[in-house]
Amino acid sequence: MPLTRAQAGVSLIELMIAVVMVSAVVAMLSLLFPKSSRSMVTSRQRLAATNFASSKVEDVKKQPYTYIDVSAVTTPAPPAAWITGGCNCNAVDYTTFPWEAVIPSTGTTYTRYVCVSYVSYNPLTQTWTPQCAGDTGYKNVHVHVSWPSEADTLFIDQESMATRY
Repeated sequence: MPLTRAQAGVSLIELMIAVVMVSAVVAMLSLLFPKSSRSMVTSRQRLAATNFASSKVEDVKKQPYTYIDVSAVTTPAPPAAWITGGCNCNAVDYTTFPWEAVIPSTGTTYTRYVCVSYVSYNPLTQTWTPQCAGDTGYKNVHVHVSWPSEADTLFIDQESMATRY
């Protein structure tokens, strides 16, 4: 009695087609692993940098207002461009600014910079303006953390206000 199609099983050609299809799916999935691994490393580095910046901002803000030194006073030689730019911590070229700490962590070296400037508030424009001299009762604390990552240098910035009042 001859075998029917259902009883005969799978032909060699059908089996080879199935193996090729499964191999193609596995190859596509394997391309995702390096990208997701790189993304996880970058996320971990960014989280560590954020923690280093946040902890420094909080450390500075814990100090009494009078003990928080403005960068133009504490920096041995603040870059001239920073002073002529109105002591604006947001406009600092941190490659020329003295670093506050170098922190090795999880195979990455983070460099932390702290910039503190006096700021004054303009109620008409509702903006804060940095200034080099004259204590206004407000200080802007700006922390910049940078680290090397593959071909780039990544960074994060955090800032907060310290007030005498």
